Amino acid sequence: MTRVTVEVPEEVAALLKKEPLLRLAVSEAVRREVIDYLTTILALDKLTEESRLDEESIKRLDKIIKEGVRERWDAESRGRH
Repeated sequence: MTRVTVEVPEEVAALLKKEPLLRLAVSEAVRREVIDYLTTILALDKLTEESRLDEESIKRLDKIIKEGVRERWDAESRGRH
């Protein structure tokens, strides 16, 4: 297995150095998060590897989605009052 170095503030480093159980828990939590994050990135890369969308198309699609979300939010907000 490969090691990864994470920078933390001095106060956190001192606490981790002093508490081996805490260091182990943090190490495990960071390991899980990194694996989850990278697995998501790899899955997204796989899903989009044959995509024909260019950067401009993505920006237009992003705008359409955000406008739709805003309209839905506004409609739901009016219904609550």
